[in-house]
Amino acid sequence: MKRHYNLYPSLLDAFCYMRSVEGGEADIKAAEQEFLDKVNRVPQDPSYYAARGTALNELVDARVCHAIPQHPVRYVNEGDKGGVYTVDIDTFSIDFAEALVEQTAAHVDGMTAQVYCEADIEVAQGVVTLYGYADYVEGREVVDLKTSKDYQPDTRDFSGHWQHRVYPYCLMKSGMVAEVDKFTYLVASCKAGKDGVVDGQLYREPYDITFEACERELREFLEGEFLPWLEDHRDMITDTKIFND
Repeated sequence: MKRHYNLYPSLLDAFCYMRSVEGGEADIKAAEQEFLDKVNRVPQDPSYYAARGTALNELVDARVCHAIPQHPVRYVNEGDKGGVYTVDIDTFSIDFAEALVEQTAAHVDGMTAQVYCEADIEVAQGVVTLYGYADYVEGREVVDLKTSKDYQPDTRDFSGHWQHRVYPYCLMKSGMVAEVDKFTYLVASCKAGKDGVVDGQLYREPYDITFEACERELREFLEGEFLPWLEDHRDMITDTKIFND
């Protein structure tokens, strides 16, 4: 029977992370349970690093397209030291140096922020609807903003991620964009100083894109790895959004 699935990039990333875990049987089972919890949208304890990434995204979106942040934001001008933005998110109050926010926003100035896209891809098991929000889109380029504790330039740290296949595929397949030929991970390597204010360096990790390569890699991964695992664990999956039979 042909089936219909609904999937998003971070779920594909989480699956790859699960598959990369090494160690004993207990470690592998713990990683599998962590992934199942993500699939089933089980509430998790707040993560500082996830909150920091979301908060920086919201501050940049506000600067680029005047979007209203979803979380409370305060700004204090500290004179020669520059301003500080404080974002209250989850259980954290995170301070960002104004310079980091401004520099990040300058890299995506003029782009459209948080572009929702979705498209179907036919696979052996049926049809997969891929969907999600591309951080920034303009012309033939898509940019995804990432934060990192210790990013090493020229390491291609995000080569195993799926945003640079899913979003270009969805944008082109749906007809929202005629062609995407460049995808860039804009990486803020962040650290909090002694005063607790987050600052850091920016790096660009670019990828050349073709529709054919995105489609081929997605189909191979979904057919050969992700969907077989999903079907093997169907009885453990409670999120009805994944399966759209």
